[in-house]
Amino acid sequence: MIALLSDNGASREGGPQGVVDEFSFFNSMWEDVDDMVANRLDDIGTKNAHSNYPWGWSQVGNTPSRWYKSQTYGGGIRDSLIIQWPKGIDQPGGIRSQFCHITDLAPTVYDALGITVPPVVNGHGQMPMHGESLSYTFNDSSRETKRGPQYFEMMGHRAIWADGYKAVTFHDQNVPYENDTWGLYKLDEDFSEMHDLSVTQPEKLKEMIALWWEQAELHGVLPLDDRGIEIFGTKSRPGSPHYGNTYTYYPPVAHIPADACPLLSGRAWTITADIIVGNQPVEGVIYARGAHNIGHSFFVKDSVLHFDYNALGKHQRASAPISLKPGNHQLGVRFDREDSTGTITLMADGKDIGSVHIPKIVRVLGSMGMDLGSDQLSPVVSDYVAPFAFNSTISKVQFEIRSRATKADIDAFLKTEAAKE
Repeated sequence: MIALLSDNGASREGGPQGVVDEFSFFNSMWEDVDDMVANRLDDIGTKNAHSNYPWGWSQVGNTPSRWYKSQTYGGGIRDSLIIQWPKGIDQPGGIRSQFCHITDLAPTVYDALGITVPPVVNGHGQMPMHGESLSYTFNDSSRETKRGPQYFEMMGHRAIWADGYKAVTFHDQNVPYENDTWGLYKLDEDFSEMHDLSVTQPEKLKEMIALWWEQAELHGVLPLDDRGIEIFGTKSRPGSPHYGNTYTYYPPVAHIPADACPLLSGRAWTITADIIVGNQPVEGVIYARGAHNIGHSFFVKDSVLHFDYNALGKHQRASAPISLKPGNHQLGVRFDREDSTGTITLMADGKDIGSVHIPKIVRVLGSMGMDLGSDQLSPVVSDYVAPFAFNSTISKVQFEIRSRATKADIDAFLKTEAAKE
């Protein structure tokens, strides 16, 4: 059995004008629309852009559903679902209109396997399975929807589906929930939620709202929490990648996803790499993070040590010649923050050998993650052809965070986390 489903609806992170580089949004470094139109339109769709559409096109992308990702109207929660199962589906290519939810997939798989979910495992009572098997729809398109009501909630936005009706409300942060205005739609006849029945069927709306509160209590939704990006600011737990202020790696290691990368942000930090030099001149990437549009590259080329600070395509670079004899050495880079600016300083065997001023701190270093000993994906700089692997041994790389996160750092981090929902 193969189940294919889409992500949630089109996003609104491009803002009112759109962006050629999405990480301008996450770093609160808005691009000038006149400059984009005059100089960068041809970059869209190429390796030189990481674009996102403006609000208007986001709405178009969700048509005929309303609004965006993170909301409980159709534009934020309706997705396509395709199931292929030659053993159990006799009508491939058929369309099914019965209501279903992501929580129905696990019961469907258990049903197909003939598995009854145990109420107790190892002496511990189990949470009841949410959702219903979809197998009843596989070979009969006319069957009525079997499942009961389904609630939705995100950051105070709420909705509930039951018997073909949907009640939904948009919630403004810090507004009392009882002041929210609900709409009522008959989804069987009004897929795109355009004809509000709340005035003509007020009793039905009251019934649906009461049902939402009942389901919310049953499924642990209460108490409601209408925080937005702030809700992602929980402290790291022991054993998680971000517990503590140091990150230590012993290459060779695989590509590290962005979520597990050191939280450098706008903080003060130091990176040190312990290397073993052989008989050939040192060359290659020690550390690379991000991509062509934003990130860091720490590399050696033509006997020069470089650290490139790529801020949305504006490069600041510290460079210094180095000559390393065979044996053990330590190369490093230190970032010292000065309000909204800072200084990058190169180090070799404990000595400062070069520096550059950073006029604008980048707090979110892209979504591509990082590599040690190479630049595997979209290269951060044009000086080399990826992966430009380091030709000597890297025995250890350590990242040390030397200051607390500022409010701006936290806001930028929370904005990126919220965008993943």
